[in-house]
Amino acid sequence: MGVIRDAFQKVKQDISSLKNDISSLKNDFLVISNGLFEINNKLDALNLQTHNEDFQTNQPNIQTHNSYFKPLKPHNLGISTGNRGVQTDRQTDRQTDT
Repeated sequence: MGVIRDAFQKVKQDISSLKNDISSLKNDFLVISNGLFEINNKLDALNLQTHNEDFQTNQPNIQTHNSYFKPLKPHNLGISTGNRGVQTDRQTDRQTDT
């Protein structure tokens, strides 16, 4: 019976040790998280300052070569060009859809 009691005592010690380790890791995590939060705020402030300075100064003119931007298809015209257009000057008595 003493062996079982000793085994449970050992388990209690291990659980207590794990709780302490978890608590320590939580504290470390909070310290790191707060540090990252502060760094993020400083970077946001720096980016905002840089972004505002870009709008206040003249930005360099970046030229692109227009030959790279050709349309894949020609633009559609506003009129029908197939079969020289649709004739509208005479009526038909035949059904047009087959």
